[in-house]
Amino acid sequence: MALPDSQKKGNGCGGWFFGLLVVLAGWMVFTWYSEGQLYADANQAMSSSDCETANSFFIKIINGYRLIDPDGVYSASVKGKTLCDAYLVGVMAEREGNSSMAILNFYEFIKNYERNVLTDFSKENIALIFTMRTPEQLADEALCSELDTLANGGYLPSATTTLPSMYYACGRSAATMAEYAIAINWFDRFITKYPSHTLRAVVEDELARTLLRYAQSEGGSLPAPQQSGSTNSGASKVIIQNDSPEKLRIVFSGADTRIEVLDACPSCQTYSLAGPQFCPEKGPIGEYTMPPGTYQVAVQAMDDSAVTPWSGSWPLGNAEEYYSCFFITTTSYP
Repeated sequence: MALPDSQKKGNGCGGWFFGLLVVLAGWMVFTWYSEGQLYADANQAMSSSDCETANSFFIKIINGYRLIDPDGVYSASVKGKTLCDAYLVGVMAEREGNSSMAILNFYEFIKNYERNVLTDFSKENIALIFTMRTPEQLADEALCSELDTLANGGYLPSATTTLPSMYYACGRSAATMAEYAIAINWFDRFITKYPSHTLRAVVEDELARTLLRYAQSEGGSLPAPQQSGSTNSGASKVIIQNDSPEKLRIVFSGADTRIEVLDACPSCQTYSLAGPQFCPEKGPIGEYTMPPGTYQVAVQAMDDSAVTPWSGSWPLGNAEEYYSCFFITTTSYP
């Protein structure tokens, strides 16, 4: 018996639809298998920190066409590429010779992403860069500002050897940029933290030069002291009395270079606009004997950055004694 035309037509559509399903299922199986292989290759590359190769596989997966993501390969590839992109920022910075930025990029990666296969590589890279580069190559403002954080986090290859050298290099870098107050802070921290370090004398010399430059750049004028007597030897003697409520740091640079600290005078006052006509002679006294010659001298209030440092040239004669007192005056009102 012959089938009606309508029944023939229906069976034809059913066969076509079934064939389409078979093709679609085959394509999905092939895609699932192919993407699985690509994802395995990406993970293998990523596990050796080869993120450029890993990304080439991740991109193929991400740009592929799929109806569903049953095994989460697509979403995992998006996450993997995100991690690799962030990691490669540090890799590219190091390749371009910006090692300090590379360190900070790897550190940011560790901070910003949960622990993953690239975390340990980032930490190893930080330590490796500190080993491969000199402190002078690394000491810029950005890295120096994070230096103690990196040390406290255990990212330095050897904090006991790396950190002192970096403190010194950060101070020198700041001084080169005429950031004298910042440089002084670095040198002070070095001396406080590493009083017995072999670089201490070098750092103290650098501190003296920086204090002088700082005082000279601020413009406070320090008149030469008056001769007050003579000495029994050929050396010069300077007597300084601190008639101010601030602890003072005094730098002498000439035939001898030295940094002295004179305690504050708690009972002394700060003067408005004009100082006293004569030295109050209330505060602590420091006596400093040194070879005769012309010295560049700077005086800094150690605990109040608002006080302008002073500087001047002091000619000290053979076998002569000098006296000077320091006090503070304000030149404006709040």
